[in-house]
Amino acid sequence: MSATFNVQRFAEYFSFPLYGKLAAAPIIDLEKSYDQKPSFKIHEYYLCHLGVLGPVSSLHVCKLQ
Repeated sequence: MSATFNVQRFAEYFSFPLYGKLAAAPIIDLEKSYDQKPSFKIHEYYLCHLGVLGPVSSLHVCKLQ
């Protein structure tokens, strides 16, 4: 699974006031090393398995008319 999004737009969405203007959230660029394994493990969880992470609140779904 992969997730790709517009980083600049994401940073602007989470902007904050700074010296009377809105400043985009900082963007930290991490280089990816293609010759080494990632330094973090990826875990996949499905909705039916989320209980192992702790209590799951109920979802309220609104139907569109």
